[in-house]
Amino acid sequence: MHIYLADQVSEQLDRSYVFDHLGSFYLGSTAPDIRAMTRWPREQTHFAPLSVEEVGTGARTMFEMHPELREAMSPASRAFLAGYVCHLAADEVWITSVFRPHFDTAEDSSLTDDQVEANIWDRAMQLDLDRQALPQINGDSHPEHWLACSDQNVSMPFFEEGLLTEWKDRVGRFQVWEFTWDRL
Repeated sequence: MHIYLADQVSEQLDRSYVFDHLGSFYLGSTAPDIRAMTRWPREQTHFAPLSVEEVGTGARTMFEMHPELREAMSPASRAFLAGYVCHLAADEVWITSVFRPHFDTAEDSSLTDDQVEANIWDRAMQLDLDRQALPQINGDSHPEHWLACSDQNVSMPFFEEGLLTEWKDRVGRFQVWEFTWDRL
């Protein structure tokens, strides 16, 4: 879903560095979820807790924690960072607009009183969005072609050397999978 959303955003951008480094942009749009591979806490890659109240908190915190991101960087790194911010914003919109009102059992509007059941419903909705986006991504954008060199000349202060290559390979394998509900 994040590559699909990033692709939709890229069509609205007037930034040559994004188009020249579309693979880095796509990789950046998935990179906050690197925590699934590293087992890092969410706050380390999303720069905001699940209790986030305001869209933009993660990006703002990331730039506060890493002011060097405001300095000159390679065009590939800028494209990656734009994709990364796209992911953070998308997650925060989901959390504040979908998860919290419908699946947070602390809210009166929650669909269930059981947090495990609520988490399953939340994950099922996310997977269904993936299911709907996957044919469009694979049919139009072909991210597997763009991802091949997506980690080259990308440097982020919060990822150690080699980690993005490992993540790129993992994301690339996912792009050729058929959709399955087994991910639930």
